[in-house]
Amino acid sequence: MKTKLSAILSSLAAVAVMSFSQSAAANTCSSAGMNVVRNFCYDSGFPIRIMGRTVVAGGDVPAPPGVTQKSTCKCGKEPYVVYGYTRGMWLPTRMVEVVRNPSCSPVYGNSVKSMLEQMAKLAGTGQEQGVTQGGGDVAGGRYDTGFRHYHSWVFPLYNIYGWTPRCFARGRQLETSVAQPTWSKRDPVYMNMLYPEWMAIGNIVNNPLFNLAAHTASCVANTTGVGWGAPDDAAYWLGGCMGKNLPAAGAMSSEKNSVIGTSTILNRSLLVSNRTGGYASVSTVGDKALCSPVPVPFPSKSEFKATMLFPYSETGSGGASGSSDGMDVGGVVKQISGEVSNYLNINSRCAHRLGSSQLAWGLGRSERASNNNDSDAVYLLWRWVDCCEFN
Repeated sequence: MKTKLSAILSSLAAVAVMSFSQSAAANTCSSAGMNVVRNFCYDSGFPIRIMGRTVVAGGDVPAPPGVTQKSTCKCGKEPYVVYGYTRGMWLPTRMVEVVRNPSCSPVYGNSVKSMLEQMAKLAGTGQEQGVTQGGGDVAGGRYDTGFRHYHSWVFPLYNIYGWTPRCFARGRQLETSVAQPTWSKRDPVYMNMLYPEWMAIGNIVNNPLFNLAAHTASCVANTTGVGWGAPDDAAYWLGGCMGKNLPAAGAMSSEKNSVIGTSTILNRSLLVSNRTGGYASVSTVGDKALCSPVPVPFPSKSEFKATMLFPYSETGSGGASGSSDGMDVGGVVKQISGEVSNYLNINSRCAHRLGSSQLAWGLGRSERASNNNDSDAVYLLWRWVDCCEFN
């Protein structure tokens, strides 16, 4: 009898510890601060193209394949046509916070907490879907299964290059998952309301053989640039080397680490923005967008790129922590992977394509076992803007 009672008490204690750990994770908020908005490279805005030619070369992600090749352009209808020349570059557009707690803002902190809480209450999104740890290792598991929210803000320094053309679609000041009831649902019908077509095409593209080949091709395209552009953009449900972009919801199943998990949510935030009239509901690339942004049924991944601002700046050397014996194991792994990525010519210096392999940019930036404030993340989202300049 004592043995059975002891076993029951042990089980209850284990459940209590797990529930407390999961609740603590859901109510934790990382602190990044406003200084994080400066953690990017100024030359990530390059290349600059004027009159169809590159006049300033870039250092990380090149211009999208669909950029305009025209040198001159015109906008309006006769007799009010205005003639000009074309210009294009990457512009910092959104600051996206990927968080475990819906009222958490690593950048703005308590100044927006009450507002986010009220938005969550009005939309019926709660905090019960916090990130949980898989694999039974509650304290420091390296595999996340659970749920994340995002807050997408207009980037405060969007005018850092002194060019904010009418073709530049920045979107609303705040686009957040807490205002989207479908984001918090796990029902396969309700969570696909923004993309009902996924109910039909999902059964086809989720075939194991097709899915493996498609994801491999998307991963290669977004990492190396081979096949990057229209073919991969058309398969908008593919997230490259990250998780799937659909369904556009916060639930994730066994994402490999916090880099892949937060990058997957970043990608999905674009799809939500597209179907809710946000910044991603229009295209700013190519001849069609020279006079004004053009509505599109789904976002083109190649029109965007990302920079990790927090917890580890992509402009730095990563965030690997040292081991107990003084050897920086993470640093060694990152150095070796860096040599491999340099050899394959896939190394990203300050920004990366959406869906690019973490081999190119993310190694050393996921240290869940060290429990050092890196479960939430902040990304800077860039978009390419082509525009017809009149002056």
